[in-house]
Amino acid sequence: MKHYKVFDSGDVADAISSPACVTTNPRYNLAKDRAILSFRVSVDGCINHEEALALVHGPEWQSEEDEP
Repeated sequence: MKHYKVFDSGDVADAISSPACVTTNPRYNLAKDRAILSFRVSVDGCINHEEALALVHGPEWQSEEDEP
């Protein structure tokens, strides 16, 4: 089971270097000020897969051009 957490863009480099992080290419929101990372273990403040999907399908993360 994967766990997800949203980080401010300035914290992504440190978070992605964690051995628990499995993300290699972070997904940033449209403003490029936040990114969602995936972890193999639960981390403080993490969200589940359903919550992560709902987040990245929201207006802050997906432009109208991204929709099918």
